[in-house]
Amino acid sequence: MGSPTTNLFRADLVRSQTQFYDERRLHEDVDVLFRIFKNWKLGFVHQVLSFERTDNDSITSAIARFESFQLDQFLRAFLYADQFLEADDARKRKVAAEQAYLQFLARQLLRGASKDFWDFHKGGLGTIDYRIPRLKFSFFLLNELANIVGNPKQTLGNLIRTLEAKLRGR
Repeated sequence: MGSPTTNLFRADLVRSQTQFYDERRLHEDVDVLFRIFKNWKLGFVHQVLSFERTDNDSITSAIARFESFQLDQFLRAFLYADQFLEADDARKRKVAAEQAYLQFLARQLLRGASKDFWDFHKGGLGTIDYRIPRLKFSFFLLNELANIVGNPKQTLGNLIRTLEAKLRGR
């Protein structure tokens, strides 16, 4: 869908909203596109009108250590599944996204994710007033612990890769 610098929006559409980009969202440009797609059609210009500068760090590279992909997938399902999918498909998508996200968080907890990681994800969840359900999360945490105990070879491999990465300064 492009980046903010490669998308063109009708001026009346931008002016009709008090806040066009929701700055609480990590990828507010994608968020705004979902909101627009509810009522407007997408057009495509078959000509290169922009270029990418690679000489400086982006916001995305600066937050890579927080692994925002799972959070983004969960937020999009929560915010837009009901608007773009049939009711049963929307429910299934939201359940699957929540399960994948809680499993991801359980894994991060057992890997000793930093306070910055948890603050980042808590802030993202706060944009939709979502609180992690303790009982559900406990189930996913127990599942991850069972994977660790039940797959010692995989667990040892993961531990070695983690230690190697820390030694390399990642």
